[in-house]
This record gives sequence, C-alpha cells and structure tokens, in this order.
Amino acid sequence: MIALALLAGCVSLGGLGTARTMDAGETDVYAGSEWGWVDSRPFATPLLRSDLGARHGLSDRVEVGGNVGFFPVYLRTVHTSAYGKLAVLRPEDPRGGLNLSVAFSGAWDMAESGGILGQSLTAQVPLMIGVQRREHLGWELSPRVAAIHLRSKGAAPITKLMVGTGVGVAIRWTHWTLLPQLGVMWSTNPADQTGGMWVWQGAMGVYF
Repeated sequence: MIALALLAGCVSLGGLGTARTMDAGETDVYAGSEWGWVDSRPFATPLLRSDLGARHGLSDRVEVGGNVGFFPVYLRTVHTSAYGKLAVLRPEDPRGGLNLSVAFSGAWDMAESGGILGQSLTAQVPLMIGVQRREHLGWELSPRVAAIHLRSKGAAPITKLMVGTGVGVAIRWTHWTLLPQLGVMWSTNPADQTGGMWVWQGAMGVYF
C-alpha cells in the first residue's frame, strides 16, 4: 500500500511552464525537482523526484512539452509526462498584464517500495493564471483537477479524482526563468477508500 500512496502523490506541480505560452518557434530546456509529503493514513510517505524536459512554442498561443524523471529515494522508479497548453489571454507585451491558459497533462509513473511494484496513469487539467508585476517578476496560480489510476500487484486497481492548486513566482532574466512553486492536492484515501488524502508539494525548476 505504501507504493500506492507514493504513486498517488505523482500529480506533477512543476514542469508545465508558466501561464504565458512561449513565442512561436522558441524551445526551452527544463531541469527541476519536486518534493512533497503524501499524508494517506495509515501511511505518510515522502516524495522526491528529479526531472529533465523541454517545451516548444508551436504558435504564440499553443505550447507543448514533456519531462522524464526518477525518484532518487527508490531504486526502481521512472516518470514520464507530456503536456499541451492553449493560451486564452496573452498580452502582446510580455512585461505586464494578465496571462490565462488551459493545459492538459498526461503522465505514467512506476515505483517499487518494499518489493511491491506499482504503476499509475495520471491526467490533469490546470487553469494557469499569471500576473506579471514587473519586467522580471510574475506571480503564477494554477488550480487543477486530476484523475489518477493506480495499479499494484496483489491489489485491486483504484481510480481517484484529486483537486488542488499551486502557487509560484516566475523570476525571469535574459533567457532564463526560475520557477519555485508550492502546492496542495486532496482526494479520498486510495488505500482503503475512507478518510482523506493530502499531498503537500514543492517544486523548483529552471528553463533555459
């Protein structure tokens, strides 16, 4: 059950970029890490993941990207994800104004804990809101809903809905963007279908 609790915390907070989509034809490389705490009684499971990825602007209003990663604490782990993003509001001047976009992200994760191998498929839809306060600094808010399907040997498959939000600060300098974020997700308990499960998250990523 610890493997299921671990995978239940795999709804990505980082790696989706900012609310402002990239300019057409631009490409960034992403490096970052996510950490968190999955509070799913009777288990409380730490989560730490390192990611590498890239994003590309298909047009000024359409962006795609993907990440691969692993969990350093566990020996047999893998994370893969891909996303698409559509800008709803995108001011011509990138130094100010309100940016609003909708993203769709899908991910597959695998983790082994205590000899039990678990896998998860995750789909999430964040509404990404960005407010640029000055040329090099902006605020990011991303309320989201996610569905996660968990499978583990010896246990019945579980599908859960999760809701939550993330908040961060986008710090831009020349072609670099530093994006620290904090987030929280909530669902019913995936272990026994009772009580609640909280996932407390943090992420630090850099785009260059």
